[in-house]
Amino acid sequence: MTTEKLHLTISCANGDWEHDFPPNQLIHAVKTTAMAHLHMDPSQASQFVLTLDGQILEEAKTLGELRIPNDSLLMLERKEVIKI
Repeated sequence: MTTEKLHLTISCANGDWEHDFPPNQLIHAVKTTAMAHLHMDPSQASQFVLTLDGQILEEAKTLGELRIPNDSLLMLERKEVIKI
């Protein structure tokens, strides 16, 4: 596994945030860190998902395990609300 960092852009309705992450960073940690920098409440993280090319990223996996490419754009999106 490489020790180089991955440059990622996290995008949401509040704006974009760019940061370099280690490949062993968990997706959940990427999400909560991004939420804090985007002026969102990280305690609300369970209501949001990170996606890459429309695919939800598994939060218990690392960036390296999911083979997230350098310079990727990850979308921080609210989970779908199912109305009955």
